[in-house]
Amino acid sequence: MLEIENARRKIGLGLLFERRPDFSFIVFTAPDRIQHHLWKFHDPKHPLYQEGASPRLRNAVHDIYVWCDDVLGEVMSKLPANATLMVISDHGFGPAYVGVSKSRVLAAAEGAVGAEGAESRNLFGGDFHLAEADSAGRSRFIEGLRELHDDAGRPVAVAVHDLRANPSRGFARSLGPDVVAEEADGFLFY
Repeated sequence: MLEIENARRKIGLGLLFERRPDFSFIVFTAPDRIQHHLWKFHDPKHPLYQEGASPRLRNAVHDIYVWCDDVLGEVMSKLPANATLMVISDHGFGPAYVGVSKSRVLAAAEGAVGAEGAESRNLFGGDFHLAEADSAGRSRFIEGLRELHDDAGRPVAVAVHDLRANPSRGFARSLGPDVVAEEADGFLFY
């Protein structure tokens, strides 16, 4: 991953500072990938934590932030004084100790929503595509997500959004999910 990111850095910053465009952006995906897949080596409280894991694995989350900070420092040192720099993330990060299988949620809900072929199209996160479910089926599915709790009675989702209730007019709206559930702290839909 770092080899790919270093190549992006070299090419992206090279173009930025050689050509000096009016607008430019670079997307680095390693922080997201490393945290999703290697957090368990970083966090001693994680149920899959491995005390004997190599320092490279245990330090991967920390090290990618150091790497990102280095890239940011390089950019800031070379930008003109009047340039606007934005650093944007698609989401924050933290521990997820309980995984909630989206395929099991969908299988359990299939009869309730009345939509064969319900699915999720992302590796992580609470996105649900309910095929041809009508509004009543969608409502039953949403209520089921809101009632989903772990063995200790903690809710799995802090919010559930029906995106079909107020459809946008965007050209790609049909590609988006019907329902999105925001996981509570410590939970992760997978």
